[in-house]
Amino acid sequence: MVRTGVGASAATGARVASALAVLAAAVAAGVSLGVGPLADAFFAATVLGIVSLVVVAAVGAWTTRPTVAWFGALAVAAVVVVGRWSAGVFIVPAALALLAAAATSQRARRRERDRDGPDDSPAWPVLVGRALAGAAALAVGATLLYLGAFVRELFAAGCARETLSCALAVTNWDAVALTALGVLAVAVGGSLVWKQAFRASLAAWGRRGSNDD
Repeated sequence: MVRTGVGASAATGARVASALAVLAAAVAAGVSLGVGPLADAFFAATVLGIVSLVVVAAVGAWTTRPTVAWFGALAVAAVVVVGRWSAGVFIVPAALALLAAAATSQRARRRERDRDGPDDSPAWPVLVGRALAGAAALAVGATLLYLGAFVRELFAAGCARETLSCALAVTNWDAVALTALGVLAVAVGGSLVWKQAFRASLAAWGRRGSNDD
């Protein structure tokens, strides 16, 4: 009963934190787009992309899917740390709320698994093999991202004003395709590695619980 109560409390905490993250992101987007108008296509796309990541992570935390929650939370945190968003300071509250939501969502998920009984995770060699496959996908994705976004560059120079029509005209679509494939590979690889780590932690948690009994 105590574990069930703790799990419900963690799930509630994840939902509250995810709702606060979405609210903070909406306020940040409103402030940022008020400073940099929608006519600046690159800036507007960056703002809307960050908000989309926040929403995806919040949905993951709300539905107790820690893998999705952590992916979005870490992506938003990386944008803030790297500082590539000119109004990055406004997204800090949303990033912090997402990290809290992801952590509490993972705790709630672990409590759900613990409550449902013994875990039927694959054997350790299978977990390690899948984790290595995920790491390989991460490496391939990072390489594609580097080639597409930095070596070939997503946009060519030549826009006096960063309007949508000019942005589309100077877009290097082959580089965009490489970058998109890289993002997909990183997402798949990261998800695979994270799931195996989570299952391993569940198995270790179960063994500790049985030893405590």
